[in-house]
Amino acid sequence: MARETAPRPSLQNVQTRERAFGAPEISNAVSTKCPNSRTGWKLALRVASDSFQAFCELSHSAKHMIAKLLLCFGIIAAVAIATVTWLCGQMFHCGCAFTEGMRYCNVHRPMGPRCPWCSSSFWVFNLAFGAVLAATAATIFAALKSMRPSLWVGLPVGLASYILWVNLMGLFFALLFQYPIFYGARIP
Repeated sequence: MARETAPRPSLQNVQTRERAFGAPEISNAVSTKCPNSRTGWKLALRVASDSFQAFCELSHSAKHMIAKLLLCFGIIAAVAIATVTWLCGQMFHCGCAFTEGMRYCNVHRPMGPRCPWCSSSFWVFNLAFGAVLAATAATIFAALKSMRPSLWVGLPVGLASYILWVNLMGLFFALLFQYPIFYGARIP
């Protein structure tokens, strides 16, 4: 004998019954139970899909500008990551070097001033470095938007703005941590 099962109620029927009995209405897109639920992932995928669709609908010149921006920023970010330890040694005269890293940094010494970048926490340094990269990306974007969007504009502007922003952040850290040296000059 075949056992008959009751039909499962559809989501629309359940929501209609909940509205009739005065229960709060829950949207299909957002789940209030758990942020990592299946509907949360569906919402994230829908947002990503909408963003990709909006990108596809951009004009040809806008796509080229975004591609040039990402290429310029990628090159400058790679240069920044490769040279940040060397710049630390140059700015603070702490002992950090391009090839040796922070092996000879004064942060390892028991006495004397300690390098403000190397002695700060992992999150503080990465937040500051992220701010430098974000400011560099914004400067590259502004240059590509106002001038002719080309790599010959984006790369020099990106490199110059990275040097400017990283030095300003280094000076800010030196003043904040009361470090006595910045590029060999004494800070009062």
